[in-house]
Parts: sequence; C-alpha cells; structure tokens
Amino acid sequence: MKYGNTRVSKASPINWLRDFLEKYAPACSGKYVFMDQGGELYNNPKVCKLFTGFGYDIRPTGADASNQNAPVEHGHLVVANAIHALLLGANLPIKFWPYAFHFWLRIDNSMASRDQLVSPNYITTGKKDGISALRTFGCRVWVRPPGQRSAKLIPNSRKGIFLGFIPNTDKNIIWYDTKTHVVKIAKHVRFDEGVNDLPPDLVPPNVVHLQRTQNGEPLPAKVEEASVDQFTFHLNPFSYTMVKGVQVTDDDPSY
Repeated sequence: MKYGNTRVSKASPINWLRDFLEKYAPACSGKYVFMDQGGELYNNPKVCKLFTGFGYDIRPTGADASNQNAPVEHGHLVVANAIHALLLGANLPIKFWPYAFHFWLRIDNSMASRDQLVSPNYITTGKKDGISALRTFGCRVWVRPPGQRSAKLIPNSRKGIFLGFIPNTDKNIIWYDTKTHVVKIAKHVRFDEGVNDLPPDLVPPNVVHLQRTQNGEPLPAKVEEASVDQFTFHLNPFSYTMVKGVQVTDDDPSY
C-alpha cells in the first residue's frame, strides 16, 4: 500500500517517519531499507538512528543508480505520471499538484495490482473499497455556504474546483474557491463533472474523454488529440498546504 505526504522543503521528516514506523513497522527479522546517498536521508545521522532503532538494516544505493531500488522508483514514476495526467486532464496549473498526489494515492490503493487479487486497502484494513463517491478530479463544484440564505430568490451557492476528499471519508470534500482563491472544506455540495458553466470549446480534456466514453466513442489515437499545451496554464509559483483545517494561501509570506 502506498503512503505519502507533501512538504514545502526537502528537510528530513523525522517526526513523520517516526510516527509511520511506530504504526506500520512489521515485527519480523531481516528488515532493510534502501536509501540514496542524499543528505536528507542516508547522510543524516538522525534518520539512520531512527531506522536502526526499529530493527532495519540500511542499504545505500550507488551514485546515479536508482535502478537498485527499482520497486520504489517505479512507483514514484507511476505517481508522477498520474499527477501529470490529472492536472493536464483538468487543465489545472501546477500549484494544485499536492491535491492531485493525494487523490491518485486514494485511487491507486483502491485497485488491485497485477500480482494481487484484491486492493491494497482491502489487504491492510479488511474493508471493501468505497469508490462510488469518487468524482472527476478538477471538476466543478457548487457549494452551499454556511448559515441561512439572505433571501429566497438570491443564488446561494459558490463555484469551486473539486480537489478530493478529506482522508478516511467521502463526505467532506476539499475544494478551491475560485472567488476568494482559498482552499476550503465542505459537505453540502453538488458536482458538475461536465463543467457546464464553460462553453463546449473550453471544457478540459477529461470532460471531452468522459463524454466520448458515455457516447461509446473510442479514445483518440493521436497524441495531440489527447493532450493540451502545458505552457498555456496560468502558472503561479507558489505552493500551499493545510494543517488541521488551517488554510495557507499565496498571501502567506513564508511561501
């Protein structure tokens, strides 16, 4: 099963690793961990001490030899390609990559791989995968704001972009408010996977492919028909995160 976290720097995530190992490290002999020779892991004494304390042998890879850790590196490549596909499919800028990352992990852990009969989620938890609530990443959402409506005939919804679900639930979504430019959490929403507020020639590629699938049409064979120019995005060189519901935006000087 894949686990992951997004961070704002390459500093060694000591506390995160300790919490992870306390929860998931198996009680068996012969455990080992591969690390490249970067300063944040193999050459960090605190990281090495942490893993040896949990009974792991540390095996460094050779310089420029990521193939020595092929199972993990292949997984990294799959996740990176999935993030790329989600962002291009929704025609979203790169600043949304942390949400695409967590969204893909949720999908990937709900599907059985080639050497598995059931999904990683089922193997680790024994529970069936609830994927019926999943929606298209980056689709339009209309959110009911909290409080009472000011007047019956005044529109009482806010337009946003669907970025996934809060972990361990499919009731509360993460969404981007296109008016305030803040990432928020909501429950009372309506999904518009067809992005019907846009004219047909401006809908993102994933909507086009979804419509083709529903109409029984094959996916396009040519690469140019299945992709968009990533340089047409309005790139904004910032990243943000959420910590226990606290929203950090591009106005935060620490980013």
